[in-house]
Amino acid sequence: MTESVLRFRFLPGRRDDFVETFTRIQVLETSRAQTGFRSGRLLVDVEDPDTAMVIARWDSPASYQGWLDNPVRERIGDQLEPFLAEDPQGRVLELVHEVGA
Repeated sequence: MTESVLRFRFLPGRRDDFVETFTRIQVLETSRAQTGFRSGRLLVDVEDPDTAMVIARWDSPASYQGWLDNPVRERIGDQLEPFLAEDPQGRVLELVHEVGA
């Protein structure tokens, strides 16, 4: 199992606009159509109002790369870019141990 972690830094005061747009254009719902997508979530930082993260679960790094290469993702990025102070910072991680409730 693979997880992608994408960190967003917003222009001051633009987090709510980002969240509204992110949900309105259904970023995670669109990602769900990508082969190998398992789940995704948008989290906002409770201590830093100008930071958020998207964490998604994929079958493999290749599945996530398929999303990165998808032209739909680029169009989504164009709609979110006006709220960002810098390019999103991403990492791909392999899940090696997990405990549920």
